[in-house]
Amino acid sequence: GRDVHSVRVLNGERRCALYFSGDRWFLEIWGEHQFLSGDDAEGWWDVTPGPSGWHGSAGALDIRAGHLIERWGKMDLLPPLLDVINPRDMSAGPMTPPEYLRLPLPMLVVGADLADQTIRTETTIVPWAGADRVESRGTDWSLMRQRMVSSYTRGIEDWPCCFDDLGASLGTLGANIEDQDSRYRRGLDLAGTERGLPDALPLQGEIAQRFLFSWPGGDMSVTGAYLRTNQAAVDLDDGVRDIVQDRLLPAVTELQTVLGGATSLTTNTWPRTWLAGLDGSTMIGPIGVRVEGRWMSDQVARSKYIKSSTTPSVGAGLGLDWSYGTTLFVSAEARFEHMFEPPTTLLLSRRDQLTLATNIRGSLFADKLRVSVMGIYDASFGDWMAKPAVSYRPADAWEITAGAVLIDGPVDAPRGLENALSYAGGPGSYWSQNDAATLAVTWIK
Repeated sequence: GRDVHSVRVLNGERRCALYFSGDRWFLEIWGEHQFLSGDDAEGWWDVTPGPSGWHGSAGALDIRAGHLIERWGKMDLLPPLLDVINPRDMSAGPMTPPEYLRLPLPMLVVGADLADQTIRTETTIVPWAGADRVESRGTDWSLMRQRMVSSYTRGIEDWPCCFDDLGASLGTLGANIEDQDSRYRRGLDLAGTERGLPDALPLQGEIAQRFLFSWPGGDMSVTGAYLRTNQAAVDLDDGVRDIVQDRLLPAVTELQTVLGGATSLTTNTWPRTWLAGLDGSTMIGPIGVRVEGRWMSDQVARSKYIKSSTTPSVGAGLGLDWSYGTTLFVSAEARFEHMFEPPTTLLLSRRDQLTLATNIRGSLFADKLRVSVMGIYDASFGDWMAKPAVSYRPADAWEITAGAVLIDGPVDAPRGLENALSYAGGPGSYWSQNDAATLAVTWIK
């Protein structure tokens, strides 16, 4: 396989001077270069706007408009149950810092303070749908790993078939898919993962309403929303699914579907869901307590051999924090989700899923040296991930961080395409071969 190295310039935020009313424009630019090495070498760069727009007031209303990120929920170590409005960058796995997993969306947020600023109302409007950034094949974090397609089709000429030479032709097709020009392949994958996404029309948008309550030592919010999923519910063509499962080549009448191209083999839908949520935080003695809960009417559930359905679901999260000044900080979280009507052959998820996490961080030498260890354990699959890191700040404006990502689980990583599409383990087992070392240099001015 290939190693994926990603460098992203993420601290390039520039904001103009404040106007007399306190209104301001803000602009953030993300620059990214990726280099893949292995069977062949690939490199590409991309520059995109980060959270950017305008923040100001109109009478009693507080308004934010632009290309925005709206963070909901209280979880820090685990994905917040309520943090579902912005799409996610799923292309680099857990190595991506959590604050950069969220992708901005065109958005309008209108807020107002009530009752002496102890109650706040916020209405969020997303005018059109967004989509998660997913690499479907050919990278370390893809569902279809490197060379899975060509390896699967290498022996296809020996499968039972209705007429001669079809197996050899399909084997050649599989090799050609793997050997596509790198830019063409990435563009085709993007088109495939966003296939069927509604056009950018206002009637395709989303809306959410939140009420936030605050008091000395605590806060709480209540959320209601009508949203569209950011990752498609994907269904593989039934004929292709039968070919993969039974290793039986198609009849002549089915051949057009098989040879029709990668994007025509699947059907993508982007279902809507009602969401209701509650989250809050407070202090109990020296312990900080964070809670959140969520109900969804139509959560996407993915089955083996690329099949999807929707199901009502509920979830709850709990976080506990304790600190000893700036010297020592300990945090622990638990996240539980339950699907009411899931399919019987779930892929990389469970009907009931419990995930635990902890983070221990200490600082020495007037906060110039920091050591942290974060661990995540999926009790439903037995998967785990550990992220140790050491940070050194030689000057106030500079910080150097070295770390690692260690992933493992009780099930072997998938060996081929058919095993990947019918995998019985969890995400940690699936990507257990992706242990990595990390190095970050941060400059803040």
